Amino acid sequence: VDDETRPSGATAGTVVAQEPKAGTRAPIDEALHLFLATPVTVEVPRVVGRDVTAAVEVIGKAGEDAAGAAFTGAAPGLSVGSVTAADSPKPPGTVTRQDPAGGEQTPLHGAVALWVAAGATVEVPDLAGMQRRAAQAALVEVGLRVGLLSTRMTGGTANTVVGQYPEPGRRLRTGLPVDLVVSKASLVPTPNLVGLLLDAAKEALEGRGLRIGQIERATGAGVRGTVTDQSPEAGELVKVGAKVALDVEDGVPGVVGLAKEAAVAILEAIGLTVTMREVPSPEAADTVVDQDPPALAEVPAHREVTIGVAVQDLVAVPRGVGLSPSDAGAALEASELIWRVVGFEVDPAADAAIAVGSVLRHAPAEGDEVVRGSEVSLWLREAAVVPLLVPNVVGLSLHEALVALQAAGFSVVVGPTMPSDVVALDHVAAQMPPGDTEALPDRPVEVRVAVQGAVAPPDVRRLLIAAAMAAIRAVGLEPVLDDSTGITDLDDWVPWGRVVFDQNPSSTVLVEPGSSVTLLIGAAMPSFVGGDVGPVHDFAARFNLSLSIAYEESVVWDPGLVTLQSLGPGEPIVPGMPFSVNVSTPPGEIVDGTDLIVVDPGRTGILRPDPFRPGRFDRIGPVFRPGGGIG
Repeated sequence: VDDETRPSGATAGTVVAQEPKAGTRAPIDEALHLFLATPVTVEVPRVVGRDVTAAVEVIGKAGEDAAGAAFTGAAPGLSVGSVTAADSPKPPGTVTRQDPAGGEQTPLHGAVALWVAAGATVEVPDLAGMQRRAAQAALVEVGLRVGLLSTRMTGGTANTVVGQYPEPGRRLRTGLPVDLVVSKASLVPTPNLVGLLLDAAKEALEGRGLRIGQIERATGAGVRGTVTDQSPEAGELVKVGAKVALDVEDGVPGVVGLAKEAAVAILEAIGLTVTMREVPSPEAADTVVDQDPPALAEVPAHREVTIGVAVQDLVAVPRGVGLSPSDAGAALEASELIWRVVGFEVDPAADAAIAVGSVLRHAPAEGDEVVRGSEVSLWLREAAVVPLLVPNVVGLSLHEALVALQAAGFSVVVGPTMPSDVVALDHVAAQMPPGDTEALPDRPVEVRVAVQGAVAPPDVRRLLIAAAMAAIRAVGLEPVLDDSTGITDLDDWVPWGRVVFDQNPSSTVLVEPGSSVTLLIGAAMPSFVGGDVGPVHDFAARFNLSLSIAYEESVVWDPGLVTLQSLGPGEPIVPGMPFSVNVSTPPGEIVDGTDLIVVDPGRTGILRPDPFRPGRFDRIGPVFRPGGGIG
């Protein structure tokens, strides 16, 4: 047997031909020639510097020519392997590198890896807190531009950037847009400043983003240093940053009741000199109990004001436990204390020598030191009451139940009837307290008598109002609407109407025919899919929803349109609930590290290490199509 090689597309070493051919007759000992396959190689064309679309065509054509020259019927073999996006100053889509290099031999059916220029990238700057024009200038400075612009109601300065996408620190190709969310001027109510000291008024205004305007000095019935009038008036809506004019009283401030340190600070702040004297008082130590001149008096600047500061005169509380209220009160009054009876108590563990109606305990307790003139609270002893066992009357007739409960020492209250399919008509269906529990004899026992023909309300939660009311009435019940969710003005926003959040009674409770069923109602979610993202921001702000937005590349949707929403049309809205939408953006505008572009015989797709949501890949179309350019 002799063998020799022959170029072939078959696996190396495979017999691809023989002489003589199979089936022919040959003399014994004649040589049999076998032809073994060797790989067909092709010279790799040089495509560096070409557009990626042209490069794909050149490589495919080289494979077809090589296959045709090698043997008839061979399938085209040379193709493009992986295509990797790379930073490069060359025009986007230009091949910057290939492997194998141009001119090298490679087996037929091999693949050529390409690196394609993606254009230069820059880091997205942090624009939060900038005015819109300053943010636009910052983007232009690094080679980017402003994309979608939306607004959000805030309590801050108008036209300030409060959100952006992509986030700061992400890398983006030069010339691509950055979406901005800017604040819209909001209105705040003017606080009530009348009666406040000037410093306190300033803090109140600054807390709402407002400022003090013109200050006028006035003399009247107010306390010196306090606001007597304001413009705009309290409650009037003004823009954030607006000024509020004040009238401030020139009279002496009233400081009685304030702590010593606070009173001194107030008086010295308006140019008065303060002296202090100690005054025995039941008030807390260092509390101002009087002043001279009194509040509202007109005095010149630097005039001396004397304040009386409380010093506590302590006395020990005498014993009152075991005494009659009058004797205990006399002992307390002898110590210059005041007293009052605040209640009665039963204490089986207390000293048996303490008679019913005598002082069982008092607070403060015996021996405690208190300020002379303080109040002492007394609790008197009450006779113990032994609880009784409540008989179980469920299932008895009403007459039998009344007899049993009264015989056990309880009074009876007949409550509303109760639907039941277990207890006979006019028999007790429920009682409170329950049977076989203990209760005080003066507590009435409520019994509810069974009625027949009860119905269960249908479950109408999440139904639209009209459908829910129809379902309730269909079983002989009467719906009652409850708007306490606070979301009722929906005509402009919620074409799906209002829905039922909850119902009372529920569908598991039996009720009498004709009973009322309360329906808790509120807003339902509209459909935003296919619309601009701007109304989503306004809707979320109006109904106080926690909004989050994700962006996804799309060749189907126009930029800035909502492609997906987390709550479907008709879903109930609860203020504060989370709500998210996906917004379309053109392919190639989202850059996070290196994009790997994988080519197979049918199409080219993008793989990213950080997809925005599960299932994202089925929404991404081809990017580089052989012969079709960039899609």
